[in-house]
Amino acid sequence: MTSSALSQENRLEASLVILPFHVKSLGRELRFFINVQKVAKVFAYKPLTPFLDPLGVIAGLYDDNGIPIPVVDMRYLLSKQAAPEIPYSPESGHHSSLERIIVCSIMGHLVGFLVDRTKKIERWHNIDLQPPIDLPGLNDDLVQGMLRDEQGFRYMINVEHILISSGLHQVETKTQTGQFLQGKRIILVEDSIFFRKMASQALKSQGAEVVEAHHGQEGLKMLLDNDRYDLGIIDIEMPFINGIEMVRRYKAEKPESKLPFLFHTSMSNEVLFQELETEKLGRCLAKLSSDELLQTVKDMLTAKA
Repeated sequence: MTSSALSQENRLEASLVILPFHVKSLGRELRFFINVQKVAKVFAYKPLTPFLDPLGVIAGLYDDNGIPIPVVDMRYLLSKQAAPEIPYSPESGHHSSLERIIVCSIMGHLVGFLVDRTKKIERWHNIDLQPPIDLPGLNDDLVQGMLRDEQGFRYMINVEHILISSGLHQVETKTQTGQFLQGKRIILVEDSIFFRKMASQALKSQGAEVVEAHHGQEGLKMLLDNDRYDLGIIDIEMPFINGIEMVRRYKAEKPESKLPFLFHTSMSNEVLFQELETEKLGRCLAKLSSDELLQTVKDMLTAKA
């Protein structure tokens, strides 16, 4: 991404660029996609080095010119989400020429996802992204959103959740002392249940009152209805309206507002971070440990004071 990244990518508010892929699991072919900004490389399948994984999620290591990349077999991962009475039967030793390994750069890690096939990159409008359906017993964090096309729905896979649940990334929280957020009111706009819960607990542990919104459209309405907050913590990738466009619309409606915003994202993109600050929309933090979040919040509120 160049120095004019936001303008070239339609400033992120209107465009969502995705890599569609298919996974066959338990006799079904499921349609998924991933934000291309998280994709580092895509490889044709080649044999993996066996890897001892107590959780049974890692299929093996991919050798990328000497760099070992752990690979998650999406077929096995999805089979574990199904009813336990349905067994998973991998086709041992058989691999299609269409199989691909999608390598993502997430939260400082490289991780591959073994899928049955990929399709050409597509560009959508961000408003087309819908939140996942809310059903009892459904793993909300595995699917982050949905797009509807002529064939039905395609699901946005939550790669951060997979990374954490597979043990490839550990969320560590040190003991925090004091109540430096006592009396502070913070709006937290985040579509991921996992990250919303983690951030909310960390902020409340320091005495903050936390008001939660589940996506950008809801967050914008809450801000316009009542913007008496000390800080907004905003996810970038969300259904309906992404975090950047949400803050732009809020500032257009309330140009007099001095409310500071902290964006957070799993995308490692320093140019994006710099442009957000240059545009004076707010600071940006890559997802996300509780300690780093609290320290950044403390720094921002101290500077505001």
